Amino acid sequence: MKGLLIKDSYLVFKQSKLLVIIAFVLMIINAVAVFFGEENMIGIFIIQNFAASLGLASITNDETYKWNIYCDTLPVTRKKVVVEKYLFGFLCIFSMWFISVLVTEISKLLSDSYNNSAISVIDDISFDVMILAFTMLMPTLIFPLIFKFGIVKARLVFFIAIGCYGAFIGIGTSIFDSAGENPSVSASENFTVIAIAVLAAAALMYTVSMLISVKIYENKEI
Repeated sequence: MKGLLIKDSYLVFKQSKLLVIIAFVLMIINAVAVFFGEENMIGIFIIQNFAASLGLASITNDETYKWNIYCDTLPVTRKKVVVEKYLFGFLCIFSMWFISVLVTEISKLLSDSYNNSAISVIDDISFDVMILAFTMLMPTLIFPLIFKFGIVKARLVFFIAIGCYGAFIGIGTSIFDSAGENPSVSASENFTVIAIAVLAAAALMYTVSMLISVKIYENKEI
């Protein structure tokens, strides 16, 4: 498992170095915008899409270079191969999400923006947790189809997932903008509970998706 993670980390970040650099630049730009009271959720949307695409790239590399055929000759079970892909995909998503949220929250605290808004730190982080949950939806939907049909036929689902994620960001941003202008509709303590519930549901779906992919890949002829 460790060897597979090292292999994917080396290949993906070597080939996608530009995407990672762009993501970090967007984090800095977003943090600066937040500091001056001009937060833009589009940057977060792009960052998380980059993060989700890194897990997808690891499977694309294996399929392109026929690594799976070679892997079957190694003392590595197909179950471990699938579990590693899901673990690698989650680590990519969580790492970029965590760094992005950390930088943004530090910028907000330094600019004292919470004193001028009806939205609290807890409300804001709760919304960020929901962003993490919805980003996990992408690999949840597309990974089983990739293991079943291959990367080319599964791309359509990836684009659909991106569209759903973009719609969530747009709707969520509108709600938070309204909450900032009108304290009476500010996110309540229930919003935090909802965010945790959504994340738990996303984790469950992610696990179920992984089990389905394991079953598919173990029975697949390569």
